[in-house]
Amino acid sequence: MKSPFNIAISLIILLASCGTLTKTGRVVESSIVTIPDTFRTKLFIDTSKRLEGVSVRKTFLFFTTDSDNNFVSNGVASDPLDVYKNIKSAAIYNALNGTNNDILVLPKFTILKQKTLLTSKVTVKVTGYGAYQRVIK
Repeated sequence: MKSPFNIAISLIILLASCGTLTKTGRVVESSIVTIPDTFRTKLFIDTSKRLEGVSVRKTFLFFTTDSDNNFVSNGVASDPLDVYKNIKSAAIYNALNGTNNDILVLPKFTILKQKTLLTSKVTVKVTGYGAYQRVIK
């Protein structure tokens, strides 16, 4: 005879093992920035290789259990409804870290979402060209 406790545990294990996987990607269009005439720079873009960065955020019951702690201060689209802004910013930081580049030009984001009943994992991969700027006097 099966007890209600055994049935409940079996049901929880069955539901917890179900999961979904979603993968999206898009190219972010940059906005036009007006720079005053007193501040002129020249941008040098290295098109010989593409830079790549990855950032992962893991959650358990709506609490973040693992995430990157380093972010770029700008460079991510200013969409207020973008829930992945911090993860994208961390991926850009990881792409630029260890290089002499200041900016990631033409970033392409790939977002991979994995969800189960209690956990979720979001992986953001960004690729783009590195660029650095020099002030023109």
